[in-house]
Amino acid sequence: MKRTLFILLDGLRKDYVCAATMPFLFELQQRSTCAEVIETFAFQTRPSYMAGLHPEQSLIANMFEYSPQQSPFRIARFLPTWAIPKGSKAERVVRHFLSVWARCVERHRSHTASCIYCTTAQIPLTLLPYFGFSEKRQIHEPNSLPQPSLFDLLRRKNIDWLWAGYPLDHGTTENILAKYQQASRSQFCYLHFSELDWVGHQYGPDSAEIRECAAKLDEVLKRIFAEQPEPFNFIVFGDHGMVQVEQEIDFYQVQQQVSLRPKRDYLYFLDSTQVRFWFFNERARQRIIDVWSDVAGGHFLTESEQTELHIRFPDNRFGDACFMAHGGMIFLPNFFQGRQPIVGMHGYLPDVVGNRTCLVGYRGGSHEQLGLIDQVQIYDFLVKCLGPDGC
Repeated sequence: MKRTLFILLDGLRKDYVCAATMPFLFELQQRSTCAEVIETFAFQTRPSYMAGLHPEQSLIANMFEYSPQQSPFRIARFLPTWAIPKGSKAERVVRHFLSVWARCVERHRSHTASCIYCTTAQIPLTLLPYFGFSEKRQIHEPNSLPQPSLFDLLRRKNIDWLWAGYPLDHGTTENILAKYQQASRSQFCYLHFSELDWVGHQYGPDSAEIRECAAKLDEVLKRIFAEQPEPFNFIVFGDHGMVQVEQEIDFYQVQQQVSLRPKRDYLYFLDSTQVRFWFFNERARQRIIDVWSDVAGGHFLTESEQTELHIRFPDNRFGDACFMAHGGMIFLPNFFQGRQPIVGMHGYLPDVVGNRTCLVGYRGGSHEQLGLIDQVQIYDFLVKCLGPDGC
């Protein structure tokens, strides 16, 4: 069979691939199958390109889901949170303890994914016991999803594979390359390079720093490509783009107008580009919707939008309502970046062009333009590469 390299450049915005910044990938695009890709509406997107599943099929979307009965942080209910000053050394110690405790709980439950990235993020300690992790098992494990993943197919074909990158490996491009070179004879190699995403968040998608980072990764791709014995598949893609942050929304300032009590009347979760609400009574639902509907920086997702985004879940694990920020808007503070200034962000609706990424699939020189595709279609392309006619 053909050797296949499946390479994720995290945060690869479509227009980074140009002659000036990424000349190798730009040239390869001219003799490959290529597409503009709409990011799946989720922050955990692996099920889309690894198994062709939409969020409502995999039940994996945001990192945290509403799970008060199964939360690995339930022990936090017994903490005297009133005596733990926010931002203090005591809070850091408590968060470390809770992360270690939750990791042990998840490991005992055989939740191999969540016990790796087990974190309290910056969720207020009083809210932690309400939340757990949506992605519980590693996607490369057998039968980890409702339908066969890419790695299930590889096992069926007795194809040996390598995974180098998040979440199994954390680190720089050099670290990922080192792991790849140690096992570079694998028939299928999945490489996940993260640095474009890091630089995009810190400096923005239009910065000199992002161009420099993209150029370095282009050289890495060129070197890996040149090392391959013919014939081979060389597939490069992004999981999302990057949008310049133009304005911030202060959730707590808006929420002061609501005059309701969290945990008694409602619950909330602050992602960077969306606020998810859970309502415990009708008064809370109406009041929150009334107040937030007057905020100019976003809107509540309608039922038709949820259907189009494939997020009609069978329960309210990801919220009773979601207030979505418009392109270029961000919630600060939030439960991941805190109050840290952010210049670039992703996780917007499909009509935000800067949030889009791309696919460049080299299969021996065949050139095809797929146009605009959904991220789940990357999996379909991979299946063709692994099928009798592709390998």
